[in-house]
Amino acid sequence: MARTISQVDSTDVGADPQFERSWTRAQHWMWSICGVLVIGGLLGVFGRGPLSKATLGSPEDAVRLEYERFTRFRTPAVLTLTLAGMQLQSPAVRVRISNELMESIKLEQTVPRPVATALTTEGTLLTFQTASASAGGVLRFAQEPGRIGVRHGHISIEGVREFDFVQIVYP
Repeated sequence: MARTISQVDSTDVGADPQFERSWTRAQHWMWSICGVLVIGGLLGVFGRGPLSKATLGSPEDAVRLEYERFTRFRTPAVLTLTLAGMQLQSPAVRVRISNELMESIKLEQTVPRPVATALTTEGTLLTFQTASASAGGVLRFAQEPGRIGVRHGHISIEGVREFDFVQIVYP
């Protein structure tokens, strides 16, 4: 195929229509990818945002777990256990956090503070007074992810409910 050369202000200018079509197609793909990344960022796919927050259990359930699906490495995140209308059989509530989860996080703070903490083969057992975890009570665990990647968590309230969840930790 013969190329045509045209002149603009005494300068020879060549055209390559096939290259221009390919370049335009590549630009459209790049703009689409950039748009998807921006929308994902606004929605919370890369950190805090609406898609980042997750809840296990419904508002009608006696116990609910709220956590962040997408977190950042060494950036504080909060796990919240809500004990709404839970029928307590003993003067204490025992929360067990799996070894796998405890090995991948740094537990910064627990509100309210547990009255007892024990290490078991299945994980860390935190005991709270029923007065601080009574109906409508909230237990908050401020934690900091210590590893990048996908992590599986398991939290249980002895004799009441177990929660399994997945978090993705970004660099």
